[in-house]
Amino acid sequence: MVCLRNSINFLPQFIIIVRKVMFGFTKREKIVVVFLIIVLLIGTGIISVQKLVFEKSAGKYKVKYAQLDNRFAALEKQDSLIVQSKKGKQTLININTATQRELIKLPGIGPKLSERIIQYRKDTGRFKTKRDIIKIKGIGEKKIEKILPLICIEN
Repeated sequence: MVCLRNSINFLPQFIIIVRKVMFGFTKREKIVVVFLIIVLLIGTGIISVQKLVFEKSAGKYKVKYAQLDNRFAALEKQDSLIVQSKKGKQTLININTATQRELIKLPGIGPKLSERIIQYRKDTGRFKTKRDIIKIKGIGEKKIEKILPLICIEN
C-alpha cells in the first residue's frame, strides 16, 4: 500500500514539473500561443475550402479553354496568308499579301515598318524577290538577315 500511495502522490508532482519545464509560459504567452494555433487552424480550413471550390470550377474552364484552342487551330488552318514551308517546321509570312498584324510578328518589324511595307506594296506593286524588302526605309542588312528565313513571296 505504501508503494502505491507514493506512486499516486508522485504522478501529480511529475505533471506539475513537466508543465513547468515544457510549458513554462506565462498566462499571457499561453493566450498568444492558443491564439496563433487557432489562426493557423482557421487559415488551413480556409485554404482547404478554396482548393475544393477551385477544383470544382477549374473543370468548367478546362472545357472552355479546350474549345477556344480548337477554334484558334481552325482559324490558323484557314489563314491563307501564312504558308507552310516545305519543311513543315516553320510558318512563313507572305509579304505580298500579309496584313499589318501578320507583319508585326516578324522580328524588328513594328507598326510603323509594317505600314511602310503595305504602303510600298500599294505604290509599287508586289515584291518580286524576298530581298526587295530592303527597299523599305528602316530595313537594313541586320534586320533583313533576321527576317529572310521567315518570309516568302507567293503570287
